[in-house]
Amino acid sequence: MKASTSSRLLDSRDGPGLIIAAAGLLEPPIDYLDLIVPKRLTSPNETRGHHWVTRHRDTKAWERELMVLRPSRWNLITKTESRRNRFGHYRIVEDRREERRRVTIVRCLPGRRNFCKDADNLMYTAKPLKDALKRLGLIYDDSMTWLDSHVRDAVSPDGADYTVIRIERFF
Repeated sequence: MKASTSSRLLDSRDGPGLIIAAAGLLEPPIDYLDLIVPKRLTSPNETRGHHWVTRHRDTKAWERELMVLRPSRWNLITKTESRRNRFGHYRIVEDRREERRRVTIVRCLPGRRNFCKDADNLMYTAKPLKDALKRLGLIYDDSMTWLDSHVRDAVSPDGADYTVIRIERFF
């Protein structure tokens, strides 16, 4: 017996992904990127007075987590090449597309007792994460000229530690 296939028109209930896929486009145009990382942003007071390698390890750990999650079409790095400097040494040089972005970071914590009490400490918790975003090419630079960033604390509904990152194109 032959199975019958029914063909129907796609409508708005099918969602934007199906409609765009049916139109022949590969990916829907998205103006923001949401990343959920199962890692906690730590307070700067936890590494205060430690060797610089401790903070560097934290940035590298964020890079490893984000490298798996990032889609390539959000990358601002257009070309990578090695160039020779005046001393004869080679170094890697990246050409980046200049684009301003807004990053909203939400630290989801098990309870309010884990929140940062100081606004300066809360902003500084995101420093290793911003450095990792810059190295991976998801933001052009972490200066205020190229980045509008917001960090806040929230109680996670499931009681777990994780970080939610939203990256938006900002004009």
